[in-house]
Amino acid sequence: MVPEIKFPTPTVKGTKNDIIVKRRGGGTLIDSRPIFSSDANYVFLNCGWGVRIFSVKTGECVRTCDAGTKKESVVSIFLYEDQPSAVTSNGTFLSWEIKTGKNLRKQHFDIGKGSVATNAFLVPNLLSSDILDLCIITFDQTESELQLNFFDLSAKERIQHPLDKTVVSDVDIKQGISFGGPEENKIIAAISTRGLNIFSLNGKSQIIGINPGENRSWTCVRVHSSDYPVAAGDTTGRVVLFRAPLRKGRKSPQAVYHWHTLPCRDIALTPAGSLMYTGGGENVLVKWNLENPQARNYLPRLSAEITFIEISKNFEYVAIATLDNSVKVIDTQSRLICVLQELSWGVLSTPSAPLFPAGLSFDPRTRGVVLNGRPGHLQFYSPSTESFLFNLDVTLRNYLTQERNKVIYNTEVTGACISSDGAWLATLETREDPAVRLEQRLKFWEYNVDKKCFCLNSSIEGPHNGKAHNFRFRPGSKSLSMSNPTSVNYMLVTTGSDAKFRIWTPNEIDSIYRKGVVWGCENACFYRQKDCGPLSFSEDGTIIGVGFEASLVLWDLTELKVTASLNTPSRDKHIRFVEFGQFESFCEIVCATEDEICVWNLMTLELSWKLSMNVLLLVQDVSSSHFAVFTKNNEVFIFKPKSPEVIYNKKRVCDRNGLALSALFVPRQRHLSNVPSWMQNSQLFYINNNQELLCMESETESAESFYLMIPQDVIDGTPFSNLLAAQVESEVKRSKPLKQNVGYGILGSAAVSQFLKYPAHTVPAMSLMCSSFLQSLIVTNKQEAEKMEVDESDEGLAESASVSSEEEDSIQNKNRSPKSKNKTTPVIANHENGLSTAEKLSMFFKDLEKDDEEFLFEDSRINAREEKFFIDGV
Repeated sequence: MVPEIKFPTPTVKGTKNDIIVKRRGGGTLIDSRPIFSSDANYVFLNCGWGVRIFSVKTGECVRTCDAGTKKESVVSIFLYEDQPSAVTSNGTFLSWEIKTGKNLRKQHFDIGKGSVATNAFLVPNLLSSDILDLCIITFDQTESELQLNFFDLSAKERIQHPLDKTVVSDVDIKQGISFGGPEENKIIAAISTRGLNIFSLNGKSQIIGINPGENRSWTCVRVHSSDYPVAAGDTTGRVVLFRAPLRKGRKSPQAVYHWHTLPCRDIALTPAGSLMYTGGGENVLVKWNLENPQARNYLPRLSAEITFIEISKNFEYVAIATLDNSVKVIDTQSRLICVLQELSWGVLSTPSAPLFPAGLSFDPRTRGVVLNGRPGHLQFYSPSTESFLFNLDVTLRNYLTQERNKVIYNTEVTGACISSDGAWLATLETREDPAVRLEQRLKFWEYNVDKKCFCLNSSIEGPHNGKAHNFRFRPGSKSLSMSNPTSVNYMLVTTGSDAKFRIWTPNEIDSIYRKGVVWGCENACFYRQKDCGPLSFSEDGTIIGVGFEASLVLWDLTELKVTASLNTPSRDKHIRFVEFGQFESFCEIVCATEDEICVWNLMTLELSWKLSMNVLLLVQDVSSSHFAVFTKNNEVFIFKPKSPEVIYNKKRVCDRNGLALSALFVPRQRHLSNVPSWMQNSQLFYINNNQELLCMESETESAESFYLMIPQDVIDGTPFSNLLAAQVESEVKRSKPLKQNVGYGILGSAAVSQFLKYPAHTVPAMSLMCSSFLQSLIVTNKQEAEKMEVDESDEGLAESASVSSEEEDSIQNKNRSPKSKNKTTPVIANHENGLSTAEKLSMFFKDLEKDDEEFLFEDSRINAREEKFFIDGV
């Protein structure tokens, strides 16, 4: 008899309730319209469970304001007293301090039973415009209609208002209701199936049922913040602008702006009212000049469909929320300022496409999680830092937007796998259009160390005669050596609907076109013409287990032959998951159908134990021998194949009726000893259908990671300020600057003055003047030294040279004679024999000053002087 698995009791080790589920990414950032701060330095985004504050300068999240609710979500955000505020689905009003994230105010308003808050905004009080009241839009689930509810924020109760409990619409969309208008007459506009409804806030006038026309319906509406214009978009892409919607007696003037072919999703009017921004499914932001509709500007090729558009009060920035869960901030010239994004949402390329078809993979180089991002891309996300790393364009094709009354099929990434050393990435892209044949490509990407990115190496069109299902790299690969690539034991195995699994290996190539390695099919195997499904490698990579319908077939890869065939107890159920055991469970193999888990012993080829459960996912931990099973009942079980005993189980692993779509164990960087055994070497991550990346961790670990990941106060900072320390301390004393007059009173000043007195091209060679200049710096006797120290006057300091100015004049007067080329030579020879070198130098410059013209033009005189100084040994 096959033993059934045992469920844990509260006394079993590892089942303590100290393990919590923590959000590590994902969730929404686009549930409601982005809001700018008063100074436009920050953007407030609704993340469902609270408000996240992003800096426009850096694009980083600087604060997180938690609403503190698990069941209720935030439905609207706005500014109250210049602080971020929000309203939850049960009618709770919250306000936080922007610099610290501290909750300043929390109060609950009774919105009635059976009603759920869907939107909210602040309106001026009818008696005093300085007082703000809270208007909460609720959706009555029984009547399927939207109502207005007005509350006094100071009295914390419902107020008597002319529009209180007024039904404004029967359509529950965030872009379907708007508030604005001039101070003297604020208005509320809402769209419904019957048309556009406009209400005056004082209740004195209203217009019901403005119809967009035949075969059209309204999709969005926006009221100017301080003026009368009301703009509404319809399903054909038109935008109709009503200049004075509440004008009595005459029809309101209208202007039609039409560029979009798909329904217009949101509208924004500038504070001055001269420009308008619109967006829709074309992934293009259109900037309109209301006076000249033909003068349009475009911002094309956005990452996804536009959902919200918001303009700052000073018209400095424009925030664009797109369907891939990101917000782009641009300036008035359409230049990108920053992108506010964490985990990118998977945008459905077609209405029937599943979310995250490529699942979750682990990249050992970046220690990030790889999953689907925008259509045709893979995103690399770091769960430890909760930051978006980069995108990889896999399909290398432009995204085709949808068309009216026609479904456009785009190529989507349906599979991804990374080798154990991170050197190779394999991707599978699929375009499944019923009107044409199936398109599939298997691509191999090689990691380029120099470029720090994956580069396309091989692209294989149609890897199977049909649709490919699963593929995996053989474990234990070593780093690729380009000098001898064939020695590396890389292998990839794919399974497909052609009832075969194919083996792909890299082969060396040397041609005139390229050198290196390319991937190709080495072999193809099948088993009794049965459909081929999941696969798994043994720990050493020598055996592969492949599921063929209800049979598990083991192949020896060294000889490529079947070693065993195992059948599940329920032969009508196909195998959906196959995993080999590791470490102490190396001789077990686990497989799962949609309602059963079976474990076989590879030594005896017998069924060890089985368990009946609604299996959703089966995940293996590569760092230990543990396995995780997610069920359709929103539970998770942790077990080892060696023993039929559950180590840990937890219920409600996903909130809000969520289910896990994919999961994996992420190896830790260091071993932890203060956590349960199954969490010491790795951490379990999974993503649900709400597109939230969750993980399981202990309370102590969660507290430590919380303190490590507290955001720094960079609200007023810049990227350069992060490089500087907040405080600098030093015990080094600053030395006082040395004050010294240069010129008079310094040895050699007279000689320096003589050098600088004449043009550079008239000065003799430096080799002739160097010796005399150095001698002028030497004190010749004690009397001159004492005189230099005592006399501080200009005249006394000038005498610090070897010869005074009076002596120089007397010597020059004696030597002066009529101009002749040869007549000065004997005189100078007689007198200069008893003179010092400084005296000779002074005589030389004085003589040059008197005979400047002769010095410049008579080269023989210059040569004679130079020869004289050279002979005297100057």
